[in-house]
Amino acid sequence: MLNAVELEHVIERALSQIDGRIALDDLRVLMEGAGYMDDGLGGDNVTIH
Repeated sequence: MLNAVELEHVIERALSQIDGRIALDDLRVLMEGAGYMDDGLGGDNVTIH
């Protein structure tokens, strides 16, 4: 989840790097590159069953 400042940063970055319409996939790529998204594949995640 993003706070207001982080969301604003993502939107500004998308507007500066992408021409035309911005797709959800474009935002995901930007967020992953900025370290906002974690795909759950890191070694320090704990799974509880």
